[in-house]
Amino acid sequence: MSNFQQAHPLPSGLSSGPPSPDLHAIAAILHEAAQTLHSFGNTPEADVADVADAHGYNEECPDPIENAYARGEFHDELRCFRLPHYIVRQEYALLQQHKKESFFQLLDSVYDDFLATILLMRNLDDGAHFSGFQLHLISNNLSRPLDLLSCICSQLADFELVQKTIAPD
Repeated sequence: MSNFQQAHPLPSGLSSGPPSPDLHAIAAILHEAAQTLHSFGNTPEADVADVADAHGYNEECPDPIENAYARGEFHDELRCFRLPHYIVRQEYALLQQHKKESFFQLLDSVYDDFLATILLMRNLDDGAHFSGFQLHLISNNLSRPLDLLSCICSQLADFELVQKTIAPD
């Protein structure tokens, strides 16, 4: 039992009920999702040889994506998208509502919210039991960034690719 739980015990009626879910496992899954979200669009460029070595490039057991990358088949691209008028309006409203200037800042906010909840969940006692109210609070903390992520994804889904060209070096 953590020091906080010892200092602030729950009333006897709140601690009974079904066993609590494995919050550490949930935190690990959410952390992985948050890391993936945070790396969206921020993949550092690496030397082709480094990528091939780091991912165990092997002629006998080829990974099609890594092999194509090692052969130089991927290049920087310039992409042009058509955004329907309602997406432009929704994007503006979403940025204004959250007081952000770009979608990247919105994604960063989602990442921060998930990470804060994950860090709290990781520091909970393994044997801690939670009441329905406590689980409700945790679910509310997780639903806010999930709702925002859903809005962002629904906006990105309506982007229409108009032109794609290889960027000059």
